[in-house]
Amino acid sequence: MRGRIFSIKKTTILRLSFIINLILYFTSVVLSFTTLKVDNLWFFSFCVFLGLQLVVKSILFYQDSSCFFGVILFLIGGFYFFCFYLGLLNLYIVYLLISIAFSSLVTYYYFKQPFQLAIALSLFFASLFTFIFIINLVTIPIFLALLVGDVLLLVNAYFMLL
Repeated sequence: MRGRIFSIKKTTILRLSFIINLILYFTSVVLSFTTLKVDNLWFFSFCVFLGLQLVVKSILFYQDSSCFFGVILFLIGGFYFFCFYLGLLNLYIVYLLISIAFSSLVTYYYFKQPFQLAIALSLFFASLFTFIFIINLVTIPIFLALLVGDVLLLVNAYFMLL
């Protein structure tokens, strides 16, 4: 049957995944307030576990929007933990752009949507330009010119795919 995996309904698997993610989320929130004493980790824990839930939903029901937003949320939360513990919070905007680019790339590979590849490449180069700007290798006018060129190439790709 198409609605079952190992004779278990897909909705049952999704509910079980939700319960496990909810338990893990509450555990991480309690640990972040009691042991780590960091106030804003609850939000990024929420992003990680909601992202996992959406990725499971995407795998079970073959939904591209769940895949896209699930990977974005999972990477946003994961990169925050990475940046927080390594002291790289000034580069967090670069990691946000990379997470959206990687999410577009994953969506392109699994769902064969060519515009997602154009978005992934455009955001990858935007994150590269942002990183170069943050470490003070280029000035604001050069940074803006690079971003405008990147956006123009994305618009060109959009009209070429129509």
